[in-house]
Amino acid sequence: MDKNNTIINTQFALFFDSLLDRPDLLWTSINEKFENIFNTPIIMPVPNEPPLRDIPMVQMISNKNMNINIARSRVDLYFAGSGRQEFKDIKPHLKENLSKLIQLLNNKNIKFSRVGFVSRFFIEEDNQDEVISNALKEKPTNIQGGDIFEVFLRFVTRNTMLTFEVNNFTIIEKFTGRIAGEGEKKGILITRDFNTVPGKKYEFSTDIINSFIDEAEKNFQLDKIHNILWLEKK
Repeated sequence: MDKNNTIINTQFALFFDSLLDRPDLLWTSINEKFENIFNTPIIMPVPNEPPLRDIPMVQMISNKNMNINIARSRVDLYFAGSGRQEFKDIKPHLKENLSKLIQLLNNKNIKFSRVGFVSRFFIEEDNQDEVISNALKEKPTNIQGGDIFEVFLRFVTRNTMLTFEVNNFTIIEKFTGRIAGEGEKKGILITRDFNTVPGKKYEFSTDIINSFIDEAEKNFQLDKIHNILWLEKK
């Protein structure tokens, strides 16, 4: 049974200091910065109301395994894996393209002071429910440290990463993944999410964000999660 951590996708969010009135006006500049790799975007007339400000108004899709969503409050860059790639295989491309996006925002004087970094891993497994239930036998703090902040088959702790206070999420769930050249496979989806705490503002540069990604990768703790889910491997 393959227990490799196949990367489904990774996502990096930049949260704006001030809401954008017209996110739909930003996509042309982004497309030019990325050498016109995106198709005509999907633009949705999302009302400017507090519960909807994280909802993407613009969805930009490319054939380069990369998408960008723009909401009034944030911009998200998604980079997908291909086949049996792992995070290390797409990490350089994530950093390179994130650097382009940050440079464009800086040139337009669009400030951001909060970030989020999410990675989703697929592990092939037929006995999904039995394996996931093994996670209930271990305390979440033994997986990812910190103080318990929230738990319901989702572990949420608060940690300090570099100099940033972060929410540290682990989500483990059943998933059917489509692997290029292999079709659909039953398995487990592990989501690791690190986001700076809402209400706290930080200054970020490209170098700092690259360090944030490096530090988050060190804290994926996938080996610990494997040991807990597949007890026979202990």
